[in-house]
Amino acid sequence: MKKIKTIFTFGLVLAMTLGLTMTAFAQSDTTEPAVPTTTITVSDTEAATLYIRQVVKMDRTTETGWAFVDADSRALFADFDGDTDQAKIRSYKAIADESESNAIAKFGNKLDSWSFSEDEKFTSGDGGFAPGLYVIKAVEEGYTYNIMIANINFKDKPSEGLKPASLVAKKTPTTVSKTLNTQESADDTYVEYGEEITYDVKAKVPYSPKGSTTEFKITDELTGGEFKTVEGGDNNGKVEVKVSIGDEAVIYIAPEADGTKLTIDLAYLLEDNEFANADVIVTYTAIATGKLVNNKAKINNNDDTSVVKSYSAKLKITKTDIPEQGKDPAPLSGAKFVIANGQGENAKYAILDNGKLSGWGTLEEAEATAIVTGSDGIATAEGFDSEKDYWFHEVEAPEGYSINDTDVKISWVDDPDEEDDNFKLGKATMSDTTLITLPYTGGSGTAAFTGFGVLLMSVAAGLYFANKKNKASK
Repeated sequence: MKKIKTIFTFGLVLAMTLGLTMTAFAQSDTTEPAVPTTTITVSDTEAATLYIRQVVKMDRTTETGWAFVDADSRALFADFDGDTDQAKIRSYKAIADESESNAIAKFGNKLDSWSFSEDEKFTSGDGGFAPGLYVIKAVEEGYTYNIMIANINFKDKPSEGLKPASLVAKKTPTTVSKTLNTQESADDTYVEYGEEITYDVKAKVPYSPKGSTTEFKITDELTGGEFKTVEGGDNNGKVEVKVSIGDEAVIYIAPEADGTKLTIDLAYLLEDNEFANADVIVTYTAIATGKLVNNKAKINNNDDTSVVKSYSAKLKITKTDIPEQGKDPAPLSGAKFVIANGQGENAKYAILDNGKLSGWGTLEEAEATAIVTGSDGIATAEGFDSEKDYWFHEVEAPEGYSINDTDVKISWVDDPDEEDDNFKLGKATMSDTTLITLPYTGGSGTAAFTGFGVLLMSVAAGLYFANKKNKASK
């Protein structure tokens, strides 16, 4: 009897175990299959920060198989046709099948108010994205990006998984990069008045969505300078502008605002988006006319500007006498100077216009525009390059002094009258000696000569009469 009970108990346990196992199998058969995922790649965003948010998700219970993720997502599609979520999703698909840019345009400016969190950052090529529709925002200093939409769909055979999404970012520059054409890396340089300064302006050609009115203009404004223009011919008075993007083209543009403003319209580069996101370099030349050439370039109506500054320096000569021992030198007024850019026969001399450099010529030409020291013994001239050497050459000494025939070379220091350390002052000091005192008629300097002459005449007369007397006595 005990054996029967034991067998019965064992059988009951076995039956219960089998029953539980079958229940477990049954439960596993009704579990939802894992949702597949794939990657999203966005090119031309190497320097950008990317954010992503899903707005449409897969939903097998809906008519279309898709549904909005949340209320914000639903609001984003408000301008699409239809009174229901499913109708708006169908409307989006119909428009996107024709033109994705038109579908994105229907979002209007709704995305402008969206703020993305750090948790929504992602890197191009990341995986783990389920089926649905994703909004991607790219942020990069100096550019604005078009909003991007990534569609994650199944392959033709759903059993094979999802199609990876691959996008190309479209961006528009908000600033230009402006540099001096003749220097490898400098935000400022030093120039003489009248010197030509060639600039390179580099910008990205924006992407122009189909049907849009995207503009692409570079505006450059100068202070302390003017744009170099063509003289003569069909383009007389216009600025020669070189446009380099692949091949180099030359266009001619009339400057505005008395030659200090240039507007370069490059909208023709937007046609068919052939050059979208490509670099274009625009080259043109200005002429320095002031001590600070401040050059601002901007793209379209953006407030961000690229600024290049060029500086011209001032020269100062101080004229003094040679003092007696124990006394300070006294300033001398009335000394005339010209400025040389070298020494010897190859030297040229500055031709000045009211103390401002206007060119270089011979010594004779420069003498006509010489600077003159004032009562403080100082004379100045402006418009010089602080990376060059100059000499002061005296052409006329103050009254009562002799010319110093040794030219003095300037030494460069920061200009104490300017806050910007880029302004320089070339200074030098020269001393003159007094003229040698020469005798003149009626002056005390002739007394010794006169006395000596009278003495000689007296001796001669005495000898003459003595000789004559001797002859008479014989």
